[in-house]
Amino acid sequence: MKLSIIIPIYNAHGTLMRCVDSIVLQPVNKMELILVDDGSTDGSSGLCDNIKRQYEDENCEIKVIHKENGGLSSARNAGIAASTGELITFVDADDYLGRNTYSKQMEFFECSDEVDVVEFPVAKFYNDFLKKELITFTVDFYERPLDYLYETEAFGHAYACNKIFRREVLISSTVNESEGVFPLGKTFEDVGAMPKWLSRARRIVTTDGGFYFYTYNPDGICCTSGARQYADHLEALLNLMRWIPKNERKGKAYTKLFVNALNVRKDLHNADSASTAKIPAELAPSLSCIFGCNLKDAVKIIINKIRKE
Repeated sequence: MKLSIIIPIYNAHGTLMRCVDSIVLQPVNKMELILVDDGSTDGSSGLCDNIKRQYEDENCEIKVIHKENGGLSSARNAGIAASTGELITFVDADDYLGRNTYSKQMEFFECSDEVDVVEFPVAKFYNDFLKKELITFTVDFYERPLDYLYETEAFGHAYACNKIFRREVLISSTVNESEGVFPLGKTFEDVGAMPKWLSRARRIVTTDGGFYFYTYNPDGICCTSGARQYADHLEALLNLMRWIPKNERKGKAYTKLFVNALNVRKDLHNADSASTAKIPAELAPSLSCIFGCNLKDAVKIIINKIRKE
């Protein structure tokens, strides 16, 4: 099976080689590396061309796409459109992979035609690698996407980069492909894409093998959030909640998702007092769902119901 690896690149000259080196050293027999230069101005464009000349061989085909700046979603969608692999994954140019990460995940696809998504651990580094946060999993198989969403609380690790997708999950003939998987012009695009791929996935697997190493970017969205970012995040969370069937909007995990939306809404109003964003009443969990939450979260839910938001 061929694995297509898409790297969106914008002014990543200082980290791109580390990223690419960690990928080409993966022991994968058939690999397609797609470098999407999203209008870089720091020399990354020329570096992409050099990488193609230096690294391309019979086991690793390299494609370079130079395009006008359109943002992360636009770059990822362009990479998906250019890909030819049966499997697709993503790596941000600031980040890199642990040894043998992909080969461990590929085994699940090779053993079953019904596995559509495999998720693997993440190590997040902050403050020049002085602080580390790990997101780890056990080996589990989920026959229903909703079980995966609830049991792993996947809305808290919605990242596209620590997952390998079967091609059909990202490119479906039943959906307008011109729209792309990732929402254009939006931040928090990983959360925004979740309903699309969850609705197409059959079996989802979490694994304990390999690592995706995320490196903290002080200029990134999480550190520079303003009204626009909060609005995009809230919209993505609400769309995810709408994807969940009404009779399944219950339980501790859904309540936690709902509370996350409440907190983002609060941040949005603090950043923009003129915002009229609300959480629709039909998305609120039943009051019986507050058991298992702490008192503070329960009070928020009750107040929200009283206000009929």
